[in-house]
Amino acid sequence: MNWKIDVLLLISMCCFCTKFERTRLIELIQEHQRTKKNFEIQDAYKLIYQGVFGVGHILNNPEMANKYLDKEFKSVSASDNERLIENISITGEIVRLNLRPYKYQNGDIDRLFQAMLCSAEEISGSREKFLSLWNEFKQAVFNSELNFDKEELKIFDNKVKLENYPPMHHSSEYRKANQPAYRVLKKDIAEKL
Repeated sequence: MNWKIDVLLLISMCCFCTKFERTRLIELIQEHQRTKKNFEIQDAYKLIYQGVFGVGHILNNPEMANKYLDKEFKSVSASDNERLIENISITGEIVRLNLRPYKYQNGDIDRLFQAMLCSAEEISGSREKFLSLWNEFKQAVFNSELNFDKEELKIFDNKVKLENYPPMHHSSEYRKANQPAYRVLKKDIAEKL
């Protein structure tokens, strides 16, 4: 019975997204499903979350974020086997800058951290926008427009709802398969790097 109420709420909230935004969201998720191994519901949630809120949540403690970036940057191997910049938002304004190709191109870590700070100042995502896109994602799954397990989605959605929609890590399967190492930036700032 409870899931029926959620579906009705979901349908009523879908009016917040335009048809263009819905189409872009589905295309974005499908692109990541094609290009990333083991892309699961949790990874779609993270993608939508980052595409709305950007990098701000990891900059609550800038000194710690800078140290973690430095440590991670030193630990990754320079490589040109992945794209430097990947789109993660329906507008194309927010991207992931992958550390391995950035290091391969002799990218400067201090400039990257400054780009993170600037991006965090300029990205002002809203909870309403996130929930609207998350609900569009759920509707697309329930309508079989996106290929994810519906029962797993119900369980995951209940979990994040109880936790008040927190930021999350990638799924462990995604991390093992893709070894993600990136920072989220505004696209125009990333391109200047």
